[in-house]
Amino acid sequence: MTKEEKILKDVQQTANTFSFKWGEKRNTYSGNKVNDFHIKWSIERFFSTRHKMDEFLNWTRGKSLMDAGCGNGFTASVLWGEMLNELQYLGVDNANGALEEGRKRFEEEGFNGEFRNADISNMSLKDRFDIILSSGVIHHTEDPKKTFFNLINHLKPGGRIIFYIYKKKAPVREFVDDFVRDRLEGLSQEDAWNKMIPLTELGIELGKIKRLVKVENEIELLGIPKGEYKVQELLYWYFFKAFYREEYTLDQMNNINFDWYCPKYCFRFEPEEIDIWLTEAGLLVEQFNVLPSGIGVIAKSIMAHS
Repeated sequence: MTKEEKILKDVQQTANTFSFKWGEKRNTYSGNKVNDFHIKWSIERFFSTRHKMDEFLNWTRGKSLMDAGCGNGFTASVLWGEMLNELQYLGVDNANGALEEGRKRFEEEGFNGEFRNADISNMSLKDRFDIILSSGVIHHTEDPKKTFFNLINHLKPGGRIIFYIYKKKAPVREFVDDFVRDRLEGLSQEDAWNKMIPLTELGIELGKIKRLVKVENEIELLGIPKGEYKVQELLYWYFFKAFYREEYTLDQMNNINFDWYCPKYCFRFEPEEIDIWLTEAGLLVEQFNVLPSGIGVIAKSIMAHS
């Protein structure tokens, strides 16, 4: 297999993963509890406060929005809600199953919008946009930096890009994440989903343990800061991902674990790397929120891009 053939295979595997997650498994990540959590998480990632989020959403009224790597439109539909009908919405993705579900979602919820099949890493659309949203997608492309700059080329001067990208984790967690991802390679999406279930069940059992673990001193060798941790929290952030949220169902938690482990492309970055991208792109950074899981950014274009 040539390098080009390998890239095409990995791109397709990643697209198939999200067609499955947002298409066949759409109903495993939905409902009021999921939506409420996603709004809170979006505030934490992008806006810091509810007031800042409301200000941003009000600014978008009447403007054009490209949802880059839209999946089935979940993030946009949760964040904007009925306000989507006050925007010109375009959802772009290379996962056909997700796009089909996106069209169904918008029809069911009464939202106006267009969905288009395109690869955000190399597309060249005629249109430029006031807002580009890319929520947890750039890191799932073959060359994330190239993808980022391709998105910037679709941003109007004065427009804003809002994106979230995975952050590098502690060394053991990084190793285990890649180990599990390699073990899933070659499986069908359904088989990979089923392989995740025992891991998700372990996360549930760990989440039931209420005892705190006290780390008296920073464990520099493992990248563990000093502090007190719930058992599941300690293992989750520093050893392996087994998502737990008490109010979620098994399928909802499994969806999140599947989303992390199954895509072939799943790059992670240090905040300093993303800061360099923003500087090179000549963007004015308005929000740069570094969380244990990733980096959320809102940045404004102040010049024309070629």
